[in-house]
Amino acid sequence: MLKCVRSTMKRLSREEKGASAVEYAILVGAIGIALSAGATNFGNGLSNKLSGMLNVITFPGDS
Repeated sequence: MLKCVRSTMKRLSREEKGASAVEYAILVGAIGIALSAGATNFGNGLSNKLSGMLNVITFPGDS
């Protein structure tokens, strides 16, 4: 299996089309990681904001 992967990677590194495919794959992976991190931060911020609003609604005299 590893031998097959190595031979495929060598062949792709020699071909211009294969190099472009690898570059696009790396780019898509980096964009995916950035989107995932951004969505996580947005979700955490939204959760904190909604929790604060819930506390104000539930305990109006405490804030």
